[in-house]
Amino acid sequence: MDLSFLCGMSEVGLPVYDAFILRKIETHHVVQRVSTSPTSFEVWRNGTRFHNTATVVLCHQGDQDVSIAIRVQTKKACHRLCVEKGESRAITVENIMFISKEISSIENAQALLDIQLNLVRKKKIKL
Repeated sequence: MDLSFLCGMSEVGLPVYDAFILRKIETHHVVQRVSTSPTSFEVWRNGTRFHNTATVVLCHQGDQDVSIAIRVQTKKACHRLCVEKGESRAITVENIMFISKEISSIENAQALLDIQLNLVRKKKIKL
């Protein structure tokens, strides 16, 4: 079947006045242990106001057959990440603000939280 009639290219008369360039300025790598003990609710907080992207990985560690959950708060949404025994989950988000843990009735369950935070700066240019 010949689908070449669906492909094409045309010139559109729309001028470009300005654009945004995202430039990576810093990369942070944070590795932290998380437990289900009720000592603190907040696990990590972003201390900068820069635009950012972050990949958050939660790995269950230990022998207990319990789930461990965290909430990743961004400027636009709240994402829940939950792992069972032997599991690992990851999420990549934009403009992360903080990470909090969900308090469980089971104490001393352990997990490893790995955060790759990339700070970027928007720069407006004239063309």
